[in-house]
Order: sequence, then structure tokens, then C-alpha cells
Amino acid sequence: MGSKQYKAAYDPAADRVTVLTVHSSKGLEFPRVILLGVGQMEAREERREQDARLLYVGMTRARERLLVTTSAENEFSRKVLEVAGWGE
Repeated sequence: MGSKQYKAAYDPAADRVTVLTVHSSKGLEFPRVILLGVGQMEAREERREQDARLLYVGMTRARERLLVTTSAENEFSRKVLEVAGWGE
């Protein structure tokens, strides 16, 4: 089943956990979103803008609650903490 078929089959009223890549989540919204390992994202110069856009897409899929986890410090984890009011 391709990505479009999965999106067409998605039922937001179903009581279940859906695991997706950020790419697959484009165009969908969820009551709760968990983004794992933001501190593990590579902050290479040539991918910085693309990775920032993907992080934005993932974060904006949440309608009610967003949980972001990080176990390492990088540009992205520092910015998320700053925006959340937990940064320096």
C-alpha cells in the first residue's frame, strides 16, 4: 500500500496509535504528536533548512498536545528548549 493509500485509509476517529515518518504525516493532523530524538538530528549546513522544515511539519501536526524528546544537545534541541521557555 502506497503513502496515498495509507492517508486515504487513515481514520482520525479510530482509537489507536499511528506511527509515521514526518514525510508521511504531511497533510494530516493528530490530537497528540510525539517527536523522538530531536537532539540526534544532524545539523549539517547543507541540510539545516530541510531538517528545520521537517521539524516544523512534525510539530504542526499536533492539534492538542506535542511532546518533543531529546537526549543530546544540538541546534534543533536548543531552539526547541528556547521556544518552550526552558532554554538559557
